[in-house]
Amino acid sequence: MGVWDEPLARAKRALRLDSVRSKVVALAAVAMLLPLLATLLSTRRAESPLSDSVTHELGDVSAEAARLADAWVDERLADLRATANSYVVSENLARLGRGGQGGQGGQALTRLREHINAARERCAGCEALVVADARGHTVAASAGRTGGMLLGDRVNSLRAGDAILGEPAWDAGLGRPVVVLAVPVRDADGRLVGALSGKVSLRAVGELLQRLPLGPQGDAYLMTDQGKVVAAARGSAAELMHTRLSKPTLESLFEKADTVLTYRRADGLEVLGTLRRASRLRLAAVAELPRAEAGRASTSRTGPGPIVAALVVGAAMLAGGLGVLVLRPIGRLAEAAARVAGGDLTVELPPGGPGEIGYVTQVFNSMVVRLREREAQGELERLS
Repeated sequence: MGVWDEPLARAKRALRLDSVRSKVVALAAVAMLLPLLATLLSTRRAESPLSDSVTHELGDVSAEAARLADAWVDERLADLRATANSYVVSENLARLGRGGQGGQGGQALTRLREHINAARERCAGCEALVVADARGHTVAASAGRTGGMLLGDRVNSLRAGDAILGEPAWDAGLGRPVVVLAVPVRDADGRLVGALSGKVSLRAVGELLQRLPLGPQGDAYLMTDQGKVVAAARGSAAELMHTRLSKPTLESLFEKADTVLTYRRADGLEVLGTLRRASRLRLAAVAELPRAEAGRASTSRTGPGPIVAALVVGAAMLAGGLGVLVLRPIGRLAEAAARVAGGDLTVELPPGGPGEIGYVTQVFNSMVVRLREREAQGELERLS
C-alpha cells in the first residue's frame, strides 16, 4: 500500500465517496465550482480596471470641455482682431486721436460707430463692442449693454501683448454669464492707437458642452477659481447664477486636478468628478458622474450572474449526462450481481453497446450463462 492510500481512503469515507454515484456528483460539483471561483476572482481583479475606465472617461470629458472653451475664446479673439485690423477702425481712431474737429471728427466717430455695430452683428455672441483710445478712454460704443467694459490703464498691456482676457462674470442686466475680451488697434506703422473690446456671452460655451459624451446622468461645466459656475451642459441660466461648489470641495478639485474625486454637490448628490484647467479662458472645466450611476455601470459590465447561471446549467447537464451514460448501466450491473449472489441465475442484461460498460455487461451475461450451465450439469450428475 502506498503512502497516500490510507489517507485517501479515510478522506473518501469521510466524504462518502464510496459509490460511483457520489464520485460523479462530487466531480460535477468540482467542475462547476472551479470555473465559478475563477470567474469571481476575475471579477474582483476587474474592479480596478473598471475604476480606471471611469477615471479615463471623466478625464477625457473634462479635457475636451477645457479644449472647447479655449478654442471658443480663440475664435472670438479672431473675430475681434478682424474688426480691429480694419482700416476703418484704425484710421478713424487715429484721426480722433489727432484731435479731429468739427465735421471731420463727427464723420470719423459716425463711421466708427457704424462699423462696430455691423461687426457686432457678425460676431457670434458679442453683446456689445467698445473702441477705446491709447489711454483707455472710451471713444465709440456699439448698441447693447456696455457696462463693465472700461479698459483704463489695462490698455498699456496691449503695447507688448496681443489680447486682454477679463474675468468671466455674471451680467445681471443680460441675465447670463459674459467675458470681456480686448485686442489692440494699431496704425499702419504698427503703433498702438487704441483697443477694441467686446462683451461676449458664454451661452455658446454651454451649448458646446452639451455635445460632450456625458451620458443621461453626467454633467460638465466651467467655473471660476472661486467656484462660480458660468457655463454648463445642463441647467438654466438662473440655476447657474446660484450654483457654487463648497470651499473644501473646490480646494480638493484644484489641488488634485486631473484626478477623479468623490464629493457631494450643493444639491447633496454624491458624484465622481475631475477638473481640468482651461488656460486661455482662465476657467476650470469639471466633468461629473453620479456615484450611483457609475456603480450601476460597473455592475452591468462585470456582473457574474449570467456566467454563474451558465455554469450551474452546464454542471446539471454534465451530471445528467453522466447519470444516463454511466450511472444507469452500472446500477443495473450492481442490481443484477446482487440477484445472482442470491441464487437467481435467470438474470440477463441488455447489451451495453460499445465501450467498457458494454464489455463488462457482455462478460457478466457470459458468466451467468456459464453458471446456469454448471448448475444444470451438477443437477444431471446428482440425478445420475
